[in-house]
Order: sequence, then structure tokens, then C-alpha cells
Amino acid sequence: MLQRVHRRPILALVLTCNGLLLGVQLWIFAWAPVSGHGLDVALGYLLLPLIMVVVGRVIHREHLPRLRVAAVAAAAIGVISAIVLAGGISPATVAVALGYPIYFELRARFQVNTPGALALELATLVPVAIVLASLQPWPTTGTTQLVIGLLTIGLVSAAALLLYLRASELLPFGLLGLLTYVEPVLLAVVSITILGESLTPVDLLTYGPIAVALCLLGIENATARRFPVAPPG
Repeated sequence: MLQRVHRRPILALVLTCNGLLLGVQLWIFAWAPVSGHGLDVALGYLLLPLIMVVVGRVIHREHLPRLRVAAVAAAAIGVISAIVLAGGISPATVAVALGYPIYFELRARFQVNTPGALALELATLVPVAIVLASLQPWPTTGTTQLVIGLLTIGLVSAAALLLYLRASELLPFGLLGLLTYVEPVLLAVVSITILGESLTPVDLLTYGPIAVALCLLGIENATARRFPVAPPG
């Protein structure tokens, strides 16, 4: 990757931009819950998959089978319900919904979707991370537990991020976007079954249509495996 940057210096700017885009997303994810903007960011993650579907269809001319179109329509109903119930879209919502599509598009367009590229992107965030860490006072007790906790969270988050980025290389934009809905649906299931939270009619307006969208994707996948399309000729 460094050799490619040396041959094509513009890649240095692309990698820096990608690192900053990724850093903003990670920062928003950590900042929102403790700043009263958790719902705004959650709405952004509901809107994000639809934006990725649009990017895949408009920019990459990806074909949407009928069942996938129905899945998009069902998900759109859930997202629109969430937007109406939230009373609009905040800047944090927009930042989440647009940040990752731009990031993935830059990675694909400049062909910097490699582990080496990700390492350089994260390297651009090291100075920022050092500054942010230095601004916060460290506790005088429980330091060992804190460090172990941070390292554990870091490893789990890094594994999830690497798998997500790997999926972005293997899957079309639209399909990757729709599959992103698996996470909020699983979080809703965990909240109800393990954390003891109750499912309200308002929640059903949002997560019900999204769950239907995921079921349609599952049917599409099962149908494609059972009746594969023969190659032309």
C-alpha cells in the first residue's frame, strides 16, 4: 500500500479523508449516547442502509430483484415511521447516514479496500486519539480493570469493523446496506428477551417493516440457491 501511495500521491489524500470519515463515525457512535443524541444516531443507522441501496442503484447500476425491491419498500416504511415519530432529521442523523456510503465509495473507486489501506487510515487517527485521551482525566483507582476493559472493547470492535469492511468488498452496495438492518433488529430482540424491555406499538411501526424486509431477503437468498440462474450461453 505504501508503494502504491508513493507511485500515486493522491492516494495519501484519499486515505487521510477515509481515516477522518471513519474517525467521525466512531466518535459519533461514542458521543451520542452520553450527550442525549442516541435516538438521532439510531435513526441515522436506520437510514444508512437505504442510502447505500440508492448509491448502489444510481452510481453502480446494481440490479434489484423483485424481492429486494419489496424489501427496500418495507424497510423504507419503517424508516419513514421512525423519522415522523422523531420529528425530523438532525445533523447527527445525516452524518451517520451519509458518512459510511461516502467512505465505502472512496474505498471502491480508488481501490484502497485492503488491510494495508485500513492500517494507514487508522494510523491517521492515532494523533487525534492521543489528544482526546490526554484531555480526559484518568481515574486513580481501578486502572487495571479500565485498561483491560478498553482493550477488550477495542479487540471486539476491531473484529466487527474488519468483518464489516470485508463484507463491503464481497457484497453489492444495495445488499450490504439491507443486511445492515440485521444489527438493529438483533439489538431489539436482545433488549426484549434479555434486558427485559417492552416492545411498544411505536417500536412495531419501525422494526416490524424492517423485520419483514429481512425476511424477504432470506426468501430471496433461499430461492436463488434452490433455483440458480443459468449463465448465458
